[in-house]
Parts: sequence; C-alpha cells; structure tokens
Amino acid sequence: MTTDPGEPRFRPMTEADLATVLVLEAGCHPDPWTAEMIRASLDHGHRCRVLELDGAVRGHAVLQVAAGEAELLNLCIAAGHRQRGLGRAFLAHLLAEARAAGAANLFLEVRASNHAAIALYGAMGLHQVGRRPGYYALPGGREDALVMAATLHEEPPR
Repeated sequence: MTTDPGEPRFRPMTEADLATVLVLEAGCHPDPWTAEMIRASLDHGHRCRVLELDGAVRGHAVLQVAAGEAELLNLCIAAGHRQRGLGRAFLAHLLAEARAAGAANLFLEVRASNHAAIALYGAMGLHQVGRRPGYYALPGGREDALVMAATLHEEPPR
C-alpha cells in the first residue's frame, strides 16, 4: 500500500537528515539548534521525527518522554510550508505518540512573540501554565518563554 505523495508522512529522524534539518532550523528559529544539539537528542533516544511531504523533509521535531511526562523540545515547519495545516498534523502526531508512550502530560516552551505557534498550541488543547523571563536568546537581548501544557488522557481537537 502506498501513501499519497501530497499527504504528510512522519518518520524517525536519522543522521542522514541532519543537513536538511539544520537548514530548516536556521529558517525557523532566531537561535537555532546546532548539529551537536540535534545529535545529542538522537544519541539520548529522544523521539526525533521528520515530516516529509512530496518526498522531501518539510519539518522536524524533538519529543522527550520520560517518567510519564512528555516535553516537546523543538518543532519546526519549513517557511514555505507554514499555514497549510502541517504544524497541526505534526503536533497531533506527536501528541498521539506521547500518549502511546504512556505520558499523562505534555509540556513545551514557546517564544512569547511566536503568536502563530501559541495559537496553534491553544487550538490543540495546550494552555499557558507559566512564563520564563529571558529564557530565549535574541540578537541584542533576551525573550520570555511561555510554558504551555496539555493533559494527554484524551484526543486533542483536530
């Protein structure tokens, strides 16, 4: 059985994806993860995933699950592919994966200025539970992080 090439496909990230993931990182975050950070997540057994669309990697994520809790450490969709439902599909996949791994709750940090991500997370059932002042680096300063959480006992909105 084959999948529709126009449908997103999620799979584990490999070392072979690293160059593409680094390009995506640079386009997603003002302070992108380095190759060493991504390799460390791969080495530590974090759930590093890529989203493929039309045969190419268009997004990536890093999910850590331990002791009944999950933390979404990174989520990125390629700039030219945002606002098309890919972030929502990827997040739904990651929430389901965390739930299947036995996590009761999922947490994440998001830049206070990232209104699109905050809206997506809210639409998917996450809510703000805290704020970390000066958490993220910016050129010439720092930015607060909003801490968001969701209970994973039920399916998120779609």
